[in-house]
Amino acid sequence: ATVSVVISDPAACKAPNGPLTHVYIAIADIQASTNPDAPANDPSFVDLTPGLSSAPQQIDLMGKASSSCFLASLGVGQQIATGNYQQVRIFLAPDANASSVSNNACGASYSNCLVRSDNSLHDLILPAAASQGIEISTNHLVNGGIPINAGDQPYIDVNLDVCSSILANADGSYEFNPTVHAGLIPSTGSTISGTVVSSATGQPLSGGN
Repeated sequence: ATVSVVISDPAACKAPNGPLTHVYIAIADIQASTNPDAPANDPSFVDLTPGLSSAPQQIDLMGKASSSCFLASLGVGQQIATGNYQQVRIFLAPDANASSVSNNACGASYSNCLVRSDNSLHDLILPAAASQGIEISTNHLVNGGIPINAGDQPYIDVNLDVCSSILANADGSYEFNPTVHAGLIPSTGSTISGTVVSSATGQPLSGGN
């Protein structure tokens, strides 16, 4: 099957209603396994974004979604074996690899950072287990897994709740303790229906479909 990976996020804590204007994370890889108990680096993992390991993609979780309603597309048309994938791991680039992040908005010292509404920039400290990847287990996968069948061309949506993922420490530093879910967006079988109306009058537009 052929899968693509996208990332989305509801940014409820974004300024001016919240304290943050930007939250940048640099994704270095996303892997998936059919084994829900597989440890990091287990041979059952398949690489969904093979190009990111050498060139991490930095994403602003407070950014504006594209016309497709996603913040970023991380891997497109990656061939993987069929199966029911029951674990996903997201790897973020550490600060030591900041130089490998193209157009790094966090500067030369950080790979992941946040910007407060007062324009101050702060390092986003990763948990100690980040080297093993951020694990998305079955209870954080929609319907408990990601079924991939032969001939499918679905999108896997990774959703990070950024407002719940950032911990402010007493010393003024910030830690990234991600609350993350993932699910499958089918390539077929989805429809949307409704009426196209005028924003001025609220009445249906002639010929609108």
